[in-house]
Formats: sequence, structure tokens, C-alpha cells
Amino acid sequence: MTKYVPFLKAKANEILAIGEIYKSDSLLFTKITPFFDIPRESKDQSIKTVLNKIGVFKNKLDSNFIFKKMEFYLDNYDLDDEIDIQGIEQYEYLLSLLTGYKYIPVVGLNRSDRRNNSAYNHLLHNRNSLALRLVSEDIESYRISKMRLEKFFTKIQSLNIKEIHLIIDLRVISPNSETMYIDNLTIFLSNVNKEFHFDKIIISGSSIPANISELIETYTSKSFVRAEWKIWEILLNEKGITNIIYADYGIVSPDYSDIELDPKLFRKISAPKVFYTYKNNCFCVRGGSFQNDPLGNGQYFQIATIIHDQKFFRHINFSYGEKYIYDRSSYSLAKPDKAGSPSSWLKAMLITHISFVLNSFP
Repeated sequence: MTKYVPFLKAKANEILAIGEIYKSDSLLFTKITPFFDIPRESKDQSIKTVLNKIGVFKNKLDSNFIFKKMEFYLDNYDLDDEIDIQGIEQYEYLLSLLTGYKYIPVVGLNRSDRRNNSAYNHLLHNRNSLALRLVSEDIESYRISKMRLEKFFTKIQSLNIKEIHLIIDLRVISPNSETMYIDNLTIFLSNVNKEFHFDKIIISGSSIPANISELIETYTSKSFVRAEWKIWEILLNEKGITNIIYADYGIVSPDYSDIELDPKLFRKISAPKVFYTYKNNCFCVRGGSFQNDPLGNGQYFQIATIIHDQKFFRHINFSYGEKYIYDRSSYSLAKPDKAGSPSSWLKAMLITHISFVLNSFP
């Protein structure tokens, strides 16, 4: 039974992280159902770019047989879905490319009929589950959304559907907005449970903004509350709300986009940042410019020691991530020559995040 739905950008290191966890937990896919969003470029939304993003995702899936066993949600929410590929509607192209995988199609109340029809057409030929993805605006007025939900259920009643999953994606949860979201969710879900049937209800969100400077300055460290976890815990105790599953965006902002820059410029404007999840919080350490700081990537050695020194740092055998931190800290007797890169640290910290969340459930 799925306990957790990690929302992941469909990129190499996210997929590698899932594969690494599977090595130590062969029952992983009975505990999690990943949700993959094809990531966007910050500026370039072209056929070539979209094809490249989809191609990287498929190649990584194809590189490891275990992903044929994995059920996962698949969406192109971040992309401009008006871009067709080879004359084929974009989502239809994406689904057809992954024939043989156990993906769950995703539709939305705010998507075009043409986009949603690609998911529905798939279900005419394949008995599968279907996910309806709502965003925070959809839960502000139950009266308005109720009419749209009625149309949705009328549309799908003739389809070959095994299960219907409701996903409420809060995206970035701004500071001090938890009470508003809890109130909106409580009213919305209480009414939904009375009038509609969903086999699963998944609540997702993140406390990490797209612009890291809004959260933390360079050369500093801080802990912040994981609002998405706090909201989920409170909803668990609300009457009339049942069958809800926790989801989050791991250690990446929902509004993340790839940036195509000259490597020299990238190193000038970018700085190392590491997120380490614990209890109801997340600890973040941010360094300085890769180019301007004399240590460059070597700052990760210092960051590893800072995290290792925290009282909430877990045993080095807890996961691949803890071992990765320890090996690069000042406590290691055999530090590697290189401190790591943004991508290798993302993989390691995502592994410990997913492992920690799975160990947090009763």
C-alpha cells in the first residue's frame, strides 16, 4: 500500500535516487508511488527542448529494469502543452513513448480538453488508474469546483478505469499560510468525500521557493518548518477526511526550471546549497558563488561537516545520503578528492529525504 508520493522532476538524478534506494529496499515500490513532472527550461519552450527532456527521462528509465516494476504518475504540467510533437498532441506523444511502463495518466480541471483527451484515449484501450490533479485555486470555492467535478465524472463514466485518484497540489506554500490551506482543504475535502468517490486522496506541497534567496542568504544555515508535513498531520485528525496520502516535492521547489547558461556564468551566479530533512523541519546550508569563493566546489566539504555536527544528524548507516555526508566531512578518515557537485548532492539528499519520510509514518 502506498504510504508516500514523492513529486520529482523527471531528471537523471531523481531517477538514480529511486534506483539507489531500491538496492537496499526491494519492497520500495509497495511503499511509494513517484510522481514525475517533465521539467521545463526557464526560457526555451521549443519542440527540440521538450523532446530532449522527454528523451532524457525515457533513457534513464530504460537503463534500469527495476522501473518496469514501478507504478508512477506522469504529467507535463510544467511544459507548454500547446507544443505538439511530430504532429501529435504532446501528452499523447509522451504516453505512447512509454508503452510498457506502469504509468498513471494525469488530468486537470484547468487543462485543455485536447490535453485531457490524450489521457482519456489511453484509458479506452488500457485498464488503468487515472489521477485528477487540482491546484490551490481549485479548492478555494467548493461550489465552483463541484460543477467542474460533476462534468469530470460524467466524462469518465464510460472509460475503463480501475481507480480514480485525487491529487491536490498546493505547490509552494508561502510562510504563515498553513492555516488558510488547512481551512480550505478541510471544507473542500469534507464536501468531496460526501458527494464523490476517489480511491485515493493525495495532498502535496513544498516550503522551498524557486528563488532560494527568498529562503536563505549565502554563507548561512537555517532550519525551516516543513509546512507540507504540518498540514498533512493536522488533516489526519479532521473528521470527515479519510484516505489521505502524504506527498511533497522532496528537496526541490515545485517551480524549479532548468537554466541553460554558459558554464562560466552559471558558476558565477550559483552557490552550493544542501537540504537535510529531519523531524518536522528541513535544515539548509548555503555557500557562496562557485566562481568567486576560493574553495569552489570544495565548499561542500565544509557543508558536510556543518550538517554532520547537527544534533539531528542521523547515523551514517541510515541511508546512502548520511554516508555521503560523513565521507565528505572533517570526521572522515578517507575523504574523496572531490567534494561533489550540485547534482550528486541532490541525489544523495533526495535519498535521505525519501528514506526519512518513509520512516516517519506510524
